[in-house]
Amino acid sequence: MEVMEDDPASEKCLTIKATLLARARGDFRPKFDPKFGFTESNLELTGGMSMSFNHEDCKRQCLAYIQQHGFPRYDAADYGIRIVEADVAENETYWRVIGVYHLKPEENRGNHHVYFEVLNEAEQRLTSPHAWAGWTWEGRQPHERADPTPLDKPAHETAGNIPIDRAGQIVSVWIKGLSPEADEPSDRVENLRTDHPDERAPDGSLGNSIGHHSFYVIFQRTRKGPPAVADGVISGQVLNGQDYTVRLLREQQVVAEQTVGADFSFRFERLPAGTYQLEAIGPTLRQDGITLDADHKAHTVILSVS
Repeated sequence: MEVMEDDPASEKCLTIKATLLARARGDFRPKFDPKFGFTESNLELTGGMSMSFNHEDCKRQCLAYIQQHGFPRYDAADYGIRIVEADVAENETYWRVIGVYHLKPEENRGNHHVYFEVLNEAEQRLTSPHAWAGWTWEGRQPHERADPTPLDKPAHETAGNIPIDRAGQIVSVWIKGLSPEADEPSDRVENLRTDHPDERAPDGSLGNSIGHHSFYVIFQRTRKGPPAVADGVISGQVLNGQDYTVRLLREQQVVAEQTVGADFSFRFERLPAGTYQLEAIGPTLRQDGITLDADHKAHTVILSVS
């Protein structure tokens, strides 16, 4: 048995205290740490969050972003994550995704989870009653269970979480409603997976590795507004790129494409607000992070074939 260090604020002491709390809840699993080894006093806390991830700050940033731009903050696009909007009529209440965030290595610390936040119309976490999340994965068999997850954690944690148990598992999540049997309209977040390349924290530690990536997904109960006016324009040129194919993507999905003409130009019109990516194929040139919103309704992009 290991002896606890005298200092109650020491790193090992804090780890053991957190582990005992997780043990009481049943939210833990063994984890090897190169500093402390594979011991019962060093466990991956599956029911809580890495202490270095400030989910409250992330939530506030996502709320500010969607209020300013009218569409979700979407930091996970480079990881192939898709948001599938609920098919609801104007003025119908549904669960809207307002943010999807991929945890940085120094925030994740080797975990492999989808963490949830769920808010009411007043931007407060739902409690009494709490909400429930639904989830599944590609290739799931009838005998494999994916029970609804209660989003009932204390305020200092995210509302709830599910583990992505293995590299290659491709998970989808949504909100069921205020009971595990509910089936309320909800956006879905799809293609959540952990088989992404290794990523090191600033101190050199391997906080994200193949099989160990995590995501934070924020839902809000809201009422469907009127259709957004699709008046955005993305245009430009692919210099020396005659006969190139130019593709416009949103959330990793191709929404339009054109063939570049003799003047090397392209133009995509009547685009709704959102963040787009532009690809010119042959070989591939790419421009990410093209954002259309109320303040930026047109963008000009120049790509050059060397």
